[in-house]
Amino acid sequence: MNPQLHPTPKGKNAVQTILKRYKAKPNHDQDTNNGSVSYSEPQHHETAALGATVQGKTKSIPRIRIRFTGYRVRPLDPDNFAGSCKDLLDGLRHSGIISGDEPWKIIFETEQEKVGSFVEEKTVIELEIP
Repeated sequence: MNPQLHPTPKGKNAVQTILKRYKAKPNHDQDTNNGSVSYSEPQHHETAALGATVQGKTKSIPRIRIRFTGYRVRPLDPDNFAGSCKDLLDGLRHSGIISGDEPWKIIFETEQEKVGSFVEEKTVIELEIP
């Protein structure tokens, strides 16, 4: 502080003069508190504590039902048959028949039926597109 701009008062009222000068010219530009209370009442912010709420999708995408039916002389374990359908499902995706094989896009079903001869063995793929 330049002493010419703000001369220091002398005498017994020096402290009162300094306090009056401080109260007359508050410095609100500083972000630091300097040990004084800047507001007597709490300030409320318009936004919520965690920010804006996230809006969900307006409507859901219908899922395509894909059913693989295996006709076998010796049926496989259910998990083995489902695993054998992976390449077929990937082929549907790569050919563009389905847009993807994510669980929120398709309903994946498998079933097996026993047949009497190897000539009758086949895998049937059914698609139900809503």
